[in-house]
Amino acid sequence: MPYLISSDLPHEPAGARFRALVEAGGIVKIPGTHNGMAALQAKAAGFSAAYLSGAAMTASMGLPDLGIITVDEVAFFIRQVARASGLPVLVDGDTGYGEALNVMHMVRTFE
Repeated sequence: MPYLISSDLPHEPAGARFRALVEAGGIVKIPGTHNGMAALQAKAAGFSAAYLSGAAMTASMGLPDLGIITVDEVAFFIRQVARASGLPVLVDGDTGYGEALNVMHMVRTFE
């Protein structure tokens, strides 16, 4: 668990690791993960990245996928998945949570 054990920490930023996966060519297999436990299972299964779906996040909260969760709530799930697994995470940014400034805030928060 990279969050707890420093020897497990990745040596490169998640963005650089994700870019390397994409630039390697071929199909990048990215399983959906909705929490830290699912991310640990994805890592144990040998995947190199994780996907965090907006529908999965809201479903895990007992809510419909109607765009009603906030950037901060999504950031909570991102931290869970990233800290538990150490994998780069592709996140469903949905609609950007508003206008241009909201999108900018979302990207910075997600990073």
